[in-house]
Amino acid sequence: MVNSNSKFATENDHNHTNDGGEIHTTNIDWASEDRMLLNVRYSSYAVLYDWSKSKELLFSDSFKSLSELKNLHHYLNTFGGDVCRGWNKEAKSQLLILVDSNTKHEFHRQIARVTWLRNFHGSHSKVRAVFFVGKPQSLKITERLLVENRKYGDIVWTHIPEISNHHRSIKMVSGLDWVLNRCKHAKFVLKIDDKSIVNMPAILKFIDKQQNSKNSIWGFKHSVLPMKTNTNSINYTCEHAYMMTNDVVKKLYLGALEKIPYMSDENQFLTGVVAANQGVDVIHDKHFKAVTLSSVLPDNSTMVEKCNFSRHHYIFLKPENKDEWSHIVSSFKIYYGPG
Repeated sequence: MVNSNSKFATENDHNHTNDGGEIHTTNIDWASEDRMLLNVRYSSYAVLYDWSKSKELLFSDSFKSLSELKNLHHYLNTFGGDVCRGWNKEAKSQLLILVDSNTKHEFHRQIARVTWLRNFHGSHSKVRAVFFVGKPQSLKITERLLVENRKYGDIVWTHIPEISNHHRSIKMVSGLDWVLNRCKHAKFVLKIDDKSIVNMPAILKFIDKQQNSKNSIWGFKHSVLPMKTNTNSINYTCEHAYMMTNDVVKKLYLGALEKIPYMSDENQFLTGVVAANQGVDVIHDKHFKAVTLSSVLPDNSTMVEKCNFSRHHYIFLKPENKDEWSHIVSSFKIYYGPG
C-alpha cells in the first residue's frame, strides 16, 4: 500500500454542483511520470486509500448495485493524459472520442493513431481522443503504459480491474466521471471500443447537424427486457459505439449511482436502464452499426458501391482482410480529403 502522504503524488478533490446535482470525485495528479514509475515499483498499482468492505465487494463481484459501494469515488480515481486541456465552451463541434481499451492492447491504440485519428486528433483540433483502460495487473504492464502515455499523452486508466466482465459498466462510469472533471466542455462524446474504425468526416458532418441537440444518445438500437418484473422493453445501443450530448454525461453518471440493479453489460445498463430512468432519448441510427464491408455488401460489389457505403457509414470493425482495411480508410480521404 502506497502512503497517501507520498511526495510522489498530489491529491485534488473536486465537488461539482451543476443544476442542483452534486458530484464528488477524487483525481490524482502525478507530479511526474518518472516519479510515478519509481513509486509504482513498491506496488503494482498505485492505491492511495483503504477501501475496506467496499473494496472487498468490488473484487468479489458480489455487489448488486453501485449504491452499495461506499466511498465509490475512490474506485473512480484516474491517472494519465490530460487531452482536453485548452478547450473552452465557446468552440464549436467539439467531439471527445472515449475509446474503451485494454491495458494490453497497445497495437490497437497505435493503429487508431496512425489511421483514422491521424488527421483529426491533436491539441489544435476540435476533436480529442482518449484511450480509457482498466487498472494494470502487473508492474510490467504499468511501466509499458507509462512509456506509451509519455509519448502520446492520450491514455487514462482507472482503478477498476479488467479481470472480470462484471466490471465493464463500472469502468465506463469511471470514464463518465473523468469526462465530467477533465473534459466537461466536450459538446459531444463518442464512446467506442478499440476494435472500431470511425469515419471521422462522416461523424463530424453528423455533429454539425446536431449542434442544438440535447438529452440524446445516438446508436444502433436493440431492445431488451432487463428485469423480470418489467413488462416493457427498454431500448439500448449495440456494443461497439454510441454518441451522447454533453448534458447526458452527467445524467448517466448520477443515474448509475442510484439504487438500481447493476448490470455488467455496459450498453444495457447505461444506454438502456439508466438512460430510461433519466428520461434520455435513445435515437436509432443505422449508420452506427459496427460492420465490415464484407458483412453488408456482396462479394461482387463495385468499387463505387463500396465507396458510397464507406462514405456514409460511421463505424466499421477492423477487418481481417488488409485490402478491405486499406479501402475503408482510403475511401474516407477520397470523398472528404485528407483532413
